[in-house]
Amino acid sequence: MSEFAAWHGLLVAGEFFAISSLVMALAWLGGFGKLASHRHLIWAAAFGALIFLPLLVALVPGSVVFTVAAPVTMPQMSMASIAPAASAMPETFHISAATIAFALLAVWLVGACAIALRGLAAAVILRGLRRDSTENPFEASELPHVARGGGFELRVSHGEQGPVTWGFFRPVILLPQRALYWPGERLQAVLLHELAHVRRGDSPMQMLSLAACALYWPNPFVWMGAAAMRREAEMATDDAVLVSGLTPSDYAGELLQIAAEIRARPLSAFAPMHMATPSSLEARVQSVLAPAQRRSGVTKMDVLKIATAAFLATTALVIARPSLAQDAPQEVQSAPLPPPPPPAPQPVNAPAAMPAPAAMPAPAAPAPVAEMDAPVAPAAVARPSHSIQVYSTTHRVYGRNVTHNRIIVDGVVQTDANVSADVARDIANARINEHVWRAQAAAQAQAAARMSEAMKRAEPQIQAALAQARVEMVKANMDMRVQQRVDEAMQRAEVRIEMRRVRDGDRNVSVERDDETDGN
Repeated sequence: MSEFAAWHGLLVAGEFFAISSLVMALAWLGGFGKLASHRHLIWAAAFGALIFLPLLVALVPGSVVFTVAAPVTMPQMSMASIAPAASAMPETFHISAATIAFALLAVWLVGACAIALRGLAAAVILRGLRRDSTENPFEASELPHVARGGGFELRVSHGEQGPVTWGFFRPVILLPQRALYWPGERLQAVLLHELAHVRRGDSPMQMLSLAACALYWPNPFVWMGAAAMRREAEMATDDAVLVSGLTPSDYAGELLQIAAEIRARPLSAFAPMHMATPSSLEARVQSVLAPAQRRSGVTKMDVLKIATAAFLATTALVIARPSLAQDAPQEVQSAPLPPPPPPAPQPVNAPAAMPAPAAMPAPAAPAPVAEMDAPVAPAAVARPSHSIQVYSTTHRVYGRNVTHNRIIVDGVVQTDANVSADVARDIANARINEHVWRAQAAAQAQAAARMSEAMKRAEPQIQAALAQARVEMVKANMDMRVQQRVDEAMQRAEVRIEMRRVRDGDRNVSVERDDETDGN
Protein backbone atom coordinates (compact mmCIF):
# COMPACT_ATOMS: atom_id res chain seq x y z
CA MET A 1 0.00 0.00 0.00
CA SER A 2 1.39 3.39 -0.99
CA GLU A 3 1.56 6.32 1.39
CA PHE A 4 -1.10 8.20 -0.57
CA ALA A 5 -3.50 5.24 -0.43
CA ALA A 6 -2.87 4.88 3.31
CA TRP A 7 -3.60 8.55 4.00
CA HIS A 8 -6.69 8.35 1.81
CA GLY A 9 -7.92 5.33 3.79
CA LEU A 10 -7.35 7.10 7.12
CA LEU A 11 -9.26 10.13 5.83
CA VAL A 12 -12.20 7.94 4.75
CA ALA A 13 -12.28 6.25 8.18
CA GLY A 14 -12.42 9.64 9.87
CA GLU A 15 -15.19 10.73 7.49
CA PHE A 16 -17.26 7.66 8.37
CA PHE A 17 -16.93 8.44 12.08
CA ALA A 18 -17.82 12.11 11.61
CA ILE A 19 -20.77 11.52 9.24
CA SER A 20 -22.26 8.75 11.40
CA SER A 21 -22.03 11.02 14.46
CA LEU A 22 -23.74 13.85 12.61
CA VAL A 23 -26.51 11.54 11.36
CA MET A 24 -27.16 10.35 14.92
CA ALA A 25 -27.20 13.97 16.16
CA LEU A 26 -29.68 14.98 13.44
CA ALA A 27 -31.93 12.03 14.32
CA TRP A 28 -31.86 13.00 17.99
CA LEU A 29 -32.68 16.63 17.20
CA GLY A 30 -35.40 15.66 14.73
CA GLY A 31 -37.26 13.66 17.37
CA PHE A 32 -37.94 16.59 19.69
CA GLY A 33 -41.65 17.18 20.13
CA LYS A 34 -42.62 14.17 18.01
CA LEU A 35 -44.73 11.14 18.86
CA ALA A 36 -43.03 7.91 19.90
CA SER A 37 -43.91 6.28 16.57
CA HIS A 38 -42.40 9.21 14.65
CA ARG A 39 -39.26 9.19 16.79
CA HIS A 40 -38.83 5.46 16.14
CA LEU A 41 -39.26 6.03 12.40
CA ILE A 42 -36.64 8.81 12.45
CA TRP A 43 -34.12 6.50 14.17
CA ALA A 44 -34.90 3.72 11.70
CA ALA A 45 -34.31 6.08 8.76
CA ALA A 46 -31.03 7.23 10.31
CA PHE A 47 -29.76 3.65 10.64
CA GLY A 48 -30.84 2.88 7.10
CA ALA A 49 -28.82 5.88 5.92
CA LEU A 50 -25.77 4.58 7.81
CA ILE A 51 -26.07 1.20 6.07
CA PHE A 52 -26.03 2.89 2.64
CA LEU A 53 -23.32 5.40 3.62
CA PRO A 54 -20.36 3.31 2.26
CA LEU A 55 -22.14 3.04 -1.12
CA LEU A 56 -22.75 6.79 -1.21
CA VAL A 57 -19.11 7.50 -0.36
CA ALA A 58 -17.99 5.21 -3.20
CA LEU A 59 -20.35 6.76 -5.78
CA VAL A 60 -20.57 10.45 -4.79
CA PRO A 61 -17.31 12.47 -4.93
CA GLY A 62 -16.52 15.03 -2.27
CA SER A 63 -16.78 18.71 -3.11
CA VAL A 64 -13.67 19.75 -1.12
CA VAL A 65 -10.53 18.35 -2.77
CA PHE A 66 -7.07 18.68 -1.27
CA THR A 67 -4.22 18.11 -3.72
CA VAL A 68 -1.01 16.59 -2.41
CA ALA A 69 2.33 16.61 -4.16
CA ALA A 70 3.31 13.54 -6.13
CA PRO A 71 6.31 11.50 -5.03
CA VAL A 72 9.57 12.51 -6.66
CA THR A 73 11.13 9.83 -8.87
CA MET A 74 14.90 9.82 -9.20
CA PRO A 75 16.65 8.55 -12.32
CA GLN A 76 18.14 5.07 -12.20
CA MET A 77 21.70 5.05 -10.95
CA SER A 78 24.35 2.45 -10.52
CA MET A 79 24.19 0.51 -7.23
CA ALA A 80 27.94 0.88 -6.82
CA SER A 81 27.62 4.66 -6.85
CA ILE A 82 24.58 4.72 -4.51
CA ALA A 83 25.94 2.32 -1.92
CA PRO A 84 28.57 4.63 -0.37
CA ALA A 85 26.10 7.53 -0.15
CA ALA A 86 23.40 5.32 1.36
CA SER A 87 25.76 3.92 3.94
CA ALA A 88 26.79 7.42 4.97
CA MET A 89 23.16 8.52 5.66
CA PRO A 90 22.00 8.34 9.30
CA GLU A 91 19.37 5.73 10.12
CA THR A 92 16.01 7.25 11.22
CA PHE A 93 12.93 5.47 12.59
CA HIS A 94 9.38 6.55 11.82
CA ILE A 95 5.91 5.01 11.48
CA SER A 96 4.38 5.27 8.05
CA ALA A 97 0.72 5.95 7.35
CA ALA A 98 0.40 2.48 5.82
CA THR A 99 1.34 0.85 9.14
CA ILE A 100 -1.21 2.96 11.01
CA ALA A 101 -3.90 2.17 8.43
CA PHE A 102 -3.23 -1.57 8.64
CA ALA A 103 -3.30 -1.48 12.46
CA LEU A 104 -6.62 0.40 12.56
CA LEU A 105 -8.10 -1.93 9.96
CA ALA A 106 -7.06 -4.95 12.02
CA VAL A 107 -8.63 -3.49 15.19
CA TRP A 108 -11.85 -2.70 13.32
CA LEU A 109 -12.03 -6.20 11.83
CA VAL A 110 -11.58 -7.77 15.28
CA GLY A 111 -14.42 -5.69 16.73
CA ALA A 112 -16.75 -6.31 13.77
CA CYS A 113 -16.11 -10.06 13.92
CA ALA A 114 -16.75 -10.11 17.68
CA ILE A 115 -20.09 -8.34 17.21
CA ALA A 116 -21.03 -10.68 14.35
CA LEU A 117 -20.24 -13.71 16.53
CA ARG A 118 -22.34 -12.25 19.32
CA GLY A 119 -25.27 -11.79 16.97
CA LEU A 120 -24.83 -15.33 15.68
CA ALA A 121 -24.89 -16.64 19.24
CA ALA A 122 -28.15 -14.74 19.90
CA ALA A 123 -29.67 -16.28 16.75
CA VAL A 124 -28.69 -19.75 17.93
CA ILE A 125 -30.24 -19.08 21.35
CA LEU A 126 -33.49 -17.89 19.76
CA ARG A 127 -33.61 -20.98 17.59
CA GLY A 128 -33.17 -23.11 20.72
CA LEU A 129 -36.00 -21.23 22.46
CA ARG A 130 -38.31 -21.90 19.52
CA ARG A 131 -37.39 -25.58 19.55
CA ASP A 132 -37.98 -25.77 23.31
CA SER A 133 -41.57 -24.48 23.10
CA THR A 134 -45.12 -25.59 22.27
CA GLU A 135 -47.15 -24.26 19.36
CA ASN A 136 -50.30 -22.25 20.33
CA PRO A 137 -51.99 -24.29 23.08
CA PHE A 138 -54.78 -21.69 23.48
CA GLU A 139 -58.34 -21.99 22.27
CA ALA A 140 -59.49 -19.52 19.65
CA SER A 141 -61.96 -18.00 22.11
CA GLU A 142 -59.13 -17.21 24.54
CA LEU A 143 -57.25 -15.05 22.02
CA PRO A 144 -58.13 -11.49 21.00
CA HIS A 145 -59.71 -11.00 17.62
CA VAL A 146 -56.53 -9.58 16.06
CA ALA A 147 -54.54 -12.68 17.14
CA ARG A 148 -56.81 -15.16 15.37
CA GLY A 149 -55.43 -14.42 11.92
CA GLY A 150 -52.28 -15.80 10.31
CA GLY A 151 -48.95 -14.25 9.44
CA PHE A 152 -47.21 -15.12 12.71
CA GLU A 153 -46.43 -18.10 14.93
CA LEU A 154 -47.64 -18.14 18.53
CA ARG A 155 -45.66 -20.42 20.87
CA VAL A 156 -45.43 -21.03 24.63
CA SER A 157 -42.02 -21.71 26.15
CA HIS A 158 -41.30 -24.61 28.48
CA GLY A 159 -39.50 -22.14 30.73
CA GLU A 160 -39.92 -18.52 31.78
CA GLN A 161 -38.50 -16.84 28.65
CA GLY A 162 -40.79 -14.21 27.17
CA PRO A 163 -42.84 -12.49 26.12
CA VAL A 164 -40.63 -11.69 23.12
CA THR A 165 -41.04 -11.39 19.36
CA TRP A 166 -38.54 -11.99 16.57
CA GLY A 167 -38.46 -12.97 12.93
CA PHE A 168 -38.93 -11.35 9.54
CA PHE A 169 -40.94 -13.46 7.09
CA ARG A 170 -42.90 -15.42 9.71
CA PRO A 171 -42.47 -13.72 13.10
CA VAL A 172 -42.52 -15.78 16.28
CA ILE A 173 -44.33 -14.61 19.43
CA LEU A 174 -42.98 -16.52 22.44
CA LEU A 175 -44.87 -16.44 25.73
CA PRO A 176 -43.61 -17.83 29.07
CA GLN A 177 -45.04 -21.03 30.46
CA ARG A 178 -46.99 -19.19 33.16
CA ALA A 179 -48.96 -17.48 30.38
CA LEU A 180 -51.15 -20.59 30.41
CA TYR A 181 -52.49 -19.38 33.78
CA TRP A 182 -52.77 -15.69 33.01
CA PRO A 183 -56.18 -14.00 33.24
CA GLY A 184 -57.80 -13.03 30.00
CA GLU A 185 -57.06 -9.30 30.40
CA ARG A 186 -53.32 -9.89 30.80
CA LEU A 187 -53.13 -12.33 27.91
CA GLN A 188 -54.98 -9.84 25.71
CA ALA A 189 -52.65 -6.97 26.69
CA VAL A 190 -49.52 -9.03 26.00
CA LEU A 191 -50.74 -10.32 22.64
CA LEU A 192 -51.83 -6.85 21.54
CA HIS A 193 -48.36 -5.55 22.46
CA GLU A 194 -46.47 -8.28 20.60
CA LEU A 195 -48.78 -8.10 17.57
CA ALA A 196 -48.14 -4.36 17.42
CA HIS A 197 -44.41 -5.19 17.15
CA VAL A 198 -45.21 -7.56 14.27
CA ARG A 199 -47.38 -5.04 12.39
CA ARG A 200 -44.82 -2.25 12.83
CA GLY A 201 -41.90 -4.42 11.68
CA ASP A 202 -39.83 -3.66 14.77
CA SER A 203 -37.78 -6.87 14.52
CA PRO A 204 -36.34 -6.04 11.04
CA MET A 205 -35.68 -2.48 12.19
CA GLN A 206 -33.75 -3.79 15.18
CA MET A 207 -31.71 -6.05 12.89
CA LEU A 208 -30.94 -2.98 10.77
CA SER A 209 -29.69 -1.06 13.82
CA LEU A 210 -27.55 -3.98 14.96
CA ALA A 211 -25.95 -4.24 11.49
CA ALA A 212 -25.10 -0.53 11.72
CA CYS A 213 -23.63 -1.09 15.20
CA ALA A 214 -21.38 -3.83 13.80
CA LEU A 215 -20.26 -1.55 10.95
CA TYR A 216 -19.67 1.55 13.10
CA TRP A 217 -18.85 -0.13 16.41
CA PRO A 218 -16.05 2.33 17.41
CA ASN A 219 -18.63 5.17 17.44
CA PRO A 220 -20.44 5.32 20.82
CA PHE A 221 -23.17 7.56 19.39
CA VAL A 222 -24.36 4.71 17.15
CA TRP A 223 -24.80 2.45 20.19
CA MET A 224 -26.69 5.20 22.01
CA GLY A 225 -28.94 5.61 18.99
CA ALA A 226 -29.67 1.87 18.89
CA ALA A 227 -30.71 1.92 22.56
CA ALA A 228 -32.93 4.96 21.95
CA MET A 229 -34.53 3.20 18.97
CA ARG A 230 -35.42 0.15 21.11
CA ARG A 231 -36.93 2.41 23.78
CA GLU A 232 -39.00 4.35 21.25
CA ALA A 233 -40.21 1.09 19.68
CA GLU A 234 -41.59 -0.07 23.03
CA MET A 235 -43.32 3.27 23.66
CA ALA A 236 -44.80 3.33 20.16
CA THR A 237 -46.08 -0.21 20.69
CA ASP A 238 -47.67 0.81 24.01
CA ASP A 239 -49.43 3.65 22.19
CA ALA A 240 -50.73 1.20 19.58
CA VAL A 241 -52.16 -1.02 22.35
CA LEU A 242 -53.89 1.92 24.01
CA VAL A 243 -55.34 3.07 20.68
CA SER A 244 -56.94 -0.39 20.30
CA GLY A 245 -59.19 0.40 23.31
CA LEU A 246 -57.34 -0.86 26.38
CA THR A 247 -57.61 1.37 29.47
CA PRO A 248 -54.27 3.08 30.32
CA SER A 249 -54.48 2.25 34.04
CA ASP A 250 -55.23 -1.42 33.35
CA TYR A 251 -52.43 -1.69 30.79
CA ALA A 252 -49.93 -0.03 33.15
CA GLY A 253 -50.95 -2.46 35.86
CA GLU A 254 -50.41 -5.41 33.54
CA LEU A 255 -46.96 -4.11 32.63
CA LEU A 256 -45.99 -3.91 36.28
CA GLN A 257 -47.39 -7.36 37.01
CA ILE A 258 -45.42 -8.89 34.16
CA ALA A 259 -42.25 -7.12 35.32
CA ALA A 260 -42.83 -8.36 38.89
CA GLU A 261 -43.44 -11.96 37.80
CA ILE A 262 -40.63 -12.35 35.29
CA ARG A 263 -37.93 -9.82 36.20
CA ALA A 264 -36.03 -11.11 33.19
CA ARG A 265 -33.34 -9.33 31.28
CA PRO A 266 -32.99 -9.68 27.49
CA LEU A 267 -30.75 -12.46 26.31
CA SER A 268 -28.24 -9.91 25.06
CA ALA A 269 -28.08 -6.64 23.18
CA PHE A 270 -28.71 -8.68 20.03
CA ALA A 271 -31.81 -10.49 21.35
CA PRO A 272 -35.35 -9.28 20.55
CA MET A 273 -36.98 -6.61 22.68
CA HIS A 274 -38.51 -7.79 25.95
CA MET A 275 -41.96 -6.47 26.84
CA ALA A 276 -41.08 -5.68 30.49
CA THR A 277 -37.46 -4.53 30.26
CA PRO A 278 -36.67 -2.84 33.62
CA SER A 279 -34.38 -0.20 32.09
CA SER A 280 -37.29 1.60 30.35
CA LEU A 281 -40.24 0.45 32.47
CA GLU A 282 -40.62 3.65 34.50
CA ALA A 283 -40.57 5.90 31.43
CA ARG A 284 -43.07 3.65 29.68
CA VAL A 285 -45.48 3.67 32.65
CA GLN A 286 -45.28 7.46 32.79
CA SER A 287 -45.98 7.65 29.06
CA VAL A 288 -48.94 5.27 29.37
CA LEU A 289 -50.49 7.25 32.24
CA ALA A 290 -49.88 10.66 30.65
CA PRO A 291 -53.33 12.30 30.41
CA ALA A 292 -52.79 14.43 27.27
CA GLN A 293 -50.49 12.12 25.33
CA ARG A 294 -51.10 11.77 21.58
CA ARG A 295 -50.88 8.16 20.44
CA SER A 296 -51.39 8.13 16.69
CA GLY A 297 -49.18 6.00 14.44
CA VAL A 298 -47.34 6.80 11.24
CA THR A 299 -48.69 6.85 7.71
CA LYS A 300 -47.09 5.92 4.42
CA MET A 301 -46.58 9.59 3.68
CA ASP A 302 -44.70 9.99 6.98
CA VAL A 303 -42.44 7.09 6.02
CA LEU A 304 -41.76 8.62 2.60
CA LYS A 305 -41.02 12.07 4.03
CA ILE A 306 -38.68 10.89 6.77
CA ALA A 307 -36.84 8.42 4.51
CA THR A 308 -36.34 11.13 1.86
CA ALA A 309 -35.09 13.62 4.45
CA ALA A 310 -32.61 11.08 5.84
CA PHE A 311 -31.31 10.26 2.35
CA LEU A 312 -30.92 13.92 1.37
CA ALA A 313 -29.20 14.84 4.65
CA THR A 314 -26.74 11.95 4.35
CA THR A 315 -26.03 12.77 0.69
CA ALA A 316 -25.36 16.41 1.59
CA LEU A 317 -22.88 15.31 4.27
CA VAL A 318 -21.17 12.99 1.80
CA ILE A 319 -20.86 15.75 -0.80
CA ALA A 320 -19.44 18.18 1.77
CA ARG A 321 -16.73 15.77 2.88
CA PRO A 322 -13.06 16.42 1.93
CA SER A 323 -11.10 14.13 -0.39
CA LEU A 324 -7.49 13.76 -1.50
CA ALA A 325 -6.02 13.97 -4.99
CA GLN A 326 -2.46 13.50 -6.16
CA ASP A 327 -0.52 15.32 -8.86
CA ALA A 328 1.12 13.48 -11.71
CA PRO A 329 4.50 12.00 -10.80
CA GLN A 330 7.52 14.12 -11.71
CA GLU A 331 11.04 13.00 -12.49
CA VAL A 332 13.88 15.06 -11.10
CA GLN A 333 17.14 15.13 -13.05
CA SER A 334 19.97 15.13 -10.59
CA ALA A 335 23.66 15.51 -11.19
CA PRO A 336 25.63 12.27 -11.01
CA LEU A 337 27.26 11.49 -7.70
CA PRO A 338 31.03 11.87 -7.51
CA PRO A 339 32.88 8.57 -7.79
CA PRO A 340 33.80 7.05 -4.43
CA PRO A 341 37.45 6.84 -3.44
CA PRO A 342 39.03 3.58 -4.50
CA PRO A 343 39.41 1.03 -1.70
CA ALA A 344 42.75 -0.17 -0.48
CA PRO A 345 44.52 -2.63 -2.82
CA GLN A 346 43.70 -6.25 -2.05
CA PRO A 347 45.64 -9.27 -3.31
CA VAL A 348 43.80 -11.20 -5.96
CA ASN A 349 44.57 -14.83 -6.64
CA ALA A 350 44.60 -15.17 -10.39
CA PRO A 351 43.88 -18.53 -12.05
CA ALA A 352 46.90 -20.70 -12.78
CA ALA A 353 46.13 -20.81 -16.49
CA MET A 354 46.37 -17.03 -16.80
CA PRO A 355 49.55 -15.71 -15.16
CA ALA A 356 50.03 -11.97 -14.91
CA PRO A 357 52.75 -10.44 -17.13
CA ALA A 358 56.07 -10.00 -15.41
CA ALA A 359 56.57 -6.44 -16.60
CA MET A 360 53.20 -5.29 -15.22
CA PRO A 361 53.23 -4.10 -11.60
CA ALA A 362 50.48 -5.06 -9.16
CA PRO A 363 47.59 -2.75 -10.11
CA ALA A 364 45.29 -1.16 -7.57
CA ALA A 365 41.67 -2.32 -7.29
CA PRO A 366 39.82 -1.04 -10.35
CA ALA A 367 37.07 1.53 -9.93
CA PRO A 368 33.47 0.39 -10.60
CA VAL A 369 32.55 0.49 -14.27
CA ALA A 370 29.13 1.95 -15.07
CA GLU A 371 26.88 0.26 -17.62
CA MET A 372 26.25 2.19 -20.84
CA ASP A 373 24.86 1.45 -24.26
CA ALA A 374 27.77 2.89 -26.36
CA PRO A 375 31.51 2.58 -25.88
CA VAL A 376 32.79 5.21 -23.54
CA ALA A 377 35.83 7.31 -24.09
CA PRO A 378 38.96 5.71 -22.71
CA ALA A 379 39.79 6.86 -19.21
CA ALA A 380 43.53 7.17 -18.78
CA VAL A 381 44.84 6.17 -15.39
CA ALA A 382 48.05 7.87 -14.47
CA ARG A 383 50.81 5.48 -13.49
CA PRO A 384 54.45 6.16 -12.68
CA SER A 385 55.68 4.10 -15.61
CA HIS A 386 52.60 2.61 -17.30
CA SER A 387 49.51 3.85 -19.15
CA ILE A 388 46.26 1.90 -18.56
CA GLN A 389 43.20 2.40 -20.73
CA VAL A 390 39.78 0.72 -20.04
CA TYR A 391 36.99 0.31 -22.60
CA SER A 392 33.52 -0.99 -21.46
CA THR A 393 30.78 -2.05 -23.86
CA THR A 394 27.33 -3.40 -22.87
CA HIS A 395 25.31 -5.74 -25.13
CA ARG A 396 21.82 -7.22 -24.73
CA VAL A 397 22.06 -11.01 -24.99
CA TYR A 398 18.99 -13.21 -24.36
CA GLY A 399 17.30 -10.53 -22.26
CA ARG A 400 20.37 -9.85 -20.07
CA ASN A 401 23.00 -7.11 -20.10
CA VAL A 402 26.46 -8.51 -20.83
CA THR A 403 29.42 -6.16 -20.32
CA HIS A 404 32.68 -6.68 -22.20
CA ASN A 405 35.78 -5.03 -20.73
CA ARG A 406 38.82 -4.26 -22.90
CA ILE A 407 41.99 -3.23 -21.06
CA ILE A 408 45.02 -1.72 -22.85
CA VAL A 409 48.27 -1.36 -20.94
CA ASP A 410 50.95 0.81 -22.61
CA GLY A 411 49.17 0.47 -25.95
CA VAL A 412 49.13 -3.32 -25.80
CA VAL A 413 45.80 -5.17 -25.60
CA GLN A 414 45.87 -7.57 -22.69
CA THR A 415 44.65 -11.09 -23.44
CA ASP A 416 43.70 -11.75 -19.81
CA ALA A 417 41.16 -8.92 -19.58
CA ASN A 418 38.65 -11.27 -17.93
CA VAL A 419 40.76 -11.32 -14.80
CA SER A 420 40.29 -7.59 -14.25
CA ALA A 421 36.57 -7.93 -15.03
CA ASP A 422 36.22 -10.65 -12.38
CA VAL A 423 37.98 -8.52 -9.83
CA ALA A 424 35.73 -5.56 -10.66
CA ARG A 425 32.67 -7.80 -10.44
CA ASP A 426 33.72 -9.18 -7.04
CA ILE A 427 34.24 -5.71 -5.65
CA ALA A 428 30.91 -4.52 -7.03
CA ASN A 429 29.12 -7.57 -5.59
CA ALA A 430 30.70 -6.94 -2.20
CA ARG A 431 29.48 -3.35 -2.21
CA ILE A 432 26.01 -4.40 -3.34
CA ASN A 433 25.81 -7.05 -0.61
CA GLU A 434 26.86 -4.51 1.99
CA HIS A 435 24.19 -2.06 0.76
CA VAL A 436 21.51 -4.77 0.76
CA TRP A 437 22.44 -5.82 4.29
CA ARG A 438 22.25 -2.24 5.53
CA ALA A 439 18.89 -1.74 3.78
CA GLN A 440 17.50 -4.94 5.31
CA ALA A 441 18.68 -3.96 8.78
CA ALA A 442 17.13 -0.50 8.41
CA ALA A 443 13.83 -2.00 7.13
CA GLN A 444 13.66 -4.42 10.06
CA ALA A 445 14.32 -1.63 12.54
CA GLN A 446 11.68 0.59 10.91
CA ALA A 447 9.13 -2.26 10.94
CA ALA A 448 9.78 -2.88 14.65
CA ALA A 449 9.40 0.82 15.44
CA ARG A 450 6.18 1.06 13.39
CA MET A 451 4.67 -1.93 15.13
CA SER A 452 5.57 -0.52 18.55
CA GLU A 453 4.02 2.85 17.70
CA ALA A 454 0.88 1.18 16.33
CA MET A 455 0.47 -0.78 19.55
CA LYS A 456 0.87 2.42 21.56
CA ARG A 457 -1.81 4.15 19.49
CA ALA A 458 -4.16 1.17 19.78
CA GLU A 459 -3.65 0.99 23.55
CA PRO A 460 -6.36 3.62 24.36
CA GLN A 461 -8.92 1.64 22.36
CA ILE A 462 -7.91 -1.56 24.12
CA GLN A 463 -8.19 0.17 27.49
CA ALA A 464 -11.61 1.53 26.48
CA ALA A 465 -12.75 -1.97 25.54
CA LEU A 466 -11.52 -3.32 28.87
CA ALA A 467 -13.32 -0.51 30.70
CA GLN A 468 -16.51 -1.31 28.82
CA ALA A 469 -16.13 -4.98 29.76
CA ARG A 470 -15.74 -4.00 33.40
CA VAL A 471 -18.88 -1.85 33.16
CA GLU A 472 -20.82 -4.76 31.71
CA MET A 473 -19.60 -7.00 34.53
CA VAL A 474 -20.79 -4.43 37.04
CA LYS A 475 -24.17 -4.24 35.27
CA ALA A 476 -24.46 -8.01 35.53
CA ASN A 477 -24.45 -7.67 39.34
CA MET A 478 -27.15 -5.00 39.44
CA ASP A 479 -30.19 -7.29 39.62
CA MET A 480 -30.95 -6.10 43.13
CA ARG A 481 -30.90 -2.48 42.00
CA VAL A 482 -33.10 -3.30 39.03
CA GLN A 483 -35.51 -5.10 41.36
CA GLN A 484 -35.58 -2.09 43.67
CA ARG A 485 -36.30 0.24 40.75
CA VAL A 486 -39.10 -2.00 39.55
CA ASP A 487 -40.59 -2.14 43.08
CA GLU A 488 -40.43 1.63 43.39
CA ALA A 489 -42.01 2.04 39.96
CA MET A 490 -44.74 -0.43 40.95
CA GLN A 491 -45.48 1.46 44.15
CA ARG A 492 -45.69 4.80 42.35
CA ALA A 493 -47.78 3.33 39.56
CA GLU A 494 -50.10 1.56 42.00
CA VAL A 495 -50.72 4.84 43.79
CA ARG A 496 -51.47 6.53 40.46
CA ILE A 497 -53.69 3.64 39.36
CA GLU A 498 -55.54 3.71 42.68
CA MET A 499 -55.99 7.46 42.38
CA ARG A 500 -57.20 7.04 38.80
CA ARG A 501 -59.64 4.32 39.84
CA VAL A 502 -60.93 6.42 42.79
CA ARG A 503 -61.35 9.37 40.44
CA ASP A 504 -63.13 7.18 37.87
CA GLY A 505 -65.36 5.76 40.66
CA ASP A 506 -66.27 9.24 41.88
CA ARG A 507 -67.05 10.20 38.30
CA ASN A 508 -69.31 7.15 37.87
CA VAL A 509 -71.12 7.92 41.15
CA SER A 510 -71.66 11.47 39.99
CA VAL A 511 -73.06 10.23 36.67
CA GLU A 512 -75.43 7.86 38.48
CA ARG A 513 -76.65 10.66 40.70
CA ASP A 514 -77.28 12.83 37.66
CA ASP A 515 -79.21 10.00 36.04
CA GLU A 516 -81.33 9.56 39.17
CA THR A 517 -82.00 13.27 39.26
CA ASP A 518 -83.05 13.26 35.62
CA GLY A 519 -85.33 10.29 36.29
CA ASN A 520 -87.00 12.00 39.18
